[in-house]
Amino acid sequence: VLRNAADSQSRSHLQADRMRRFVIALGVGCGLVGASVALAQAPAAPEPPKTWTGTAGVGVSITSGNSDTMNYNLAFDVTRTPKARNVMKWTGLYLRGDQNDAVVVNRTSLGYRDEYTLSGRTFLFGQVDYLRDTFKLIDYLVAPTAGVGFKIIDTEGTKFTVDLGAGSMSEQNPGVDLRTSAALTAG
Repeated sequence: VLRNAADSQSRSHLQADRMRRFVIALGVGCGLVGASVALAQAPAAPEPPKTWTGTAGVGVSITSGNSDTMNYNLAFDVTRTPKARNVMKWTGLYLRGDQNDAVVVNRTSLGYRDEYTLSGRTFLFGQVDYLRDTFKLIDYLVAPTAGVGFKIIDTEGTKFTVDLGAGSMSEQNPGVDLRTSAALTAG
């Protein structure tokens, strides 16, 4: 009887903790949605193109039953266009998932890319990508690359580009020496 009471009390503390995390995540999500609605209102007169643009997102999923899970994610992308010929982009994604108090997903990815247009459709780029994934046993993976690309379609409503690059990739895993190798990218 005492053990069942302790298990029941432990479960109620666990559920209270999950509810507290859910309420915090919901509050952050509502704040971001409210901010995006406020920012999404159409201006009265046309404005020149903005130097900074971006998006942010928050997601939460909670299930209860045979197994208790809580998953959440945070994402962003920011673009800076200081000149028509130069575009800088930052991206990020964080995923976290727990199932019955065990972490099943814990992943962070970040990226930075700088594109410089040579002519109307041809551009050069440099980028660096970062990944950390504890579930796949990746302490960190860093991949700086540079290359050339071509804008096949470049209209206001439609953009389609292809690019090819080369660089390096360095990966650190638990209990293993740092490994560095050549990397090719295509997009």
